[in-house]
Amino acid sequence: MPVPTAYTESELADYMYAAMGDTAQVIGWTGSGALAGAVIEALIAYGVTSIDVATDIPRLRALALVEAWKAAMAQVSGDYKFTDIDGRTAERQQIFDHCQEMLAQATADAANYPGPTLAYSGSAIGRIALDLPRSLQPRGPRCAR
Repeated sequence: MPVPTAYTESELADYMYAAMGDTAQVIGWTGSGALAGAVIEALIAYGVTSIDVATDIPRLRALALVEAWKAAMAQVSGDYKFTDIDGRTAERQQIFDHCQEMLAQATADAANYPGPTLAYSGSAIGRIALDLPRSLQPRGPRCAR
């Protein structure tokens, strides 16, 4: 398979979906169409209004993965972790935790391709910072609010 030199929005969504592996299916996405909004966010983060002018392919791919994992976190932010009175547990939070770890990695990778729109605000991860809505911020005992 040749290295891509350009993408359409659909091809970028396909790349994002494939890069997420089984996680995309686990969270209920049945195809790359679920990432249409994340494609738009990746273009905004890149600083363009048309994918035709997004010519730095490694940077575009890195930003696309950041946006894919942000979308995944939004999808699973309501997943649960609880223990009933008999001590039985039910947990889907590990999916959120995995998405959060992948987002942190994607964000750190994207820092290798700096640009004027790669300045997020919030808690620092790598050389850039990530600003997550409250609903997407880490949960659990390791997190102080």
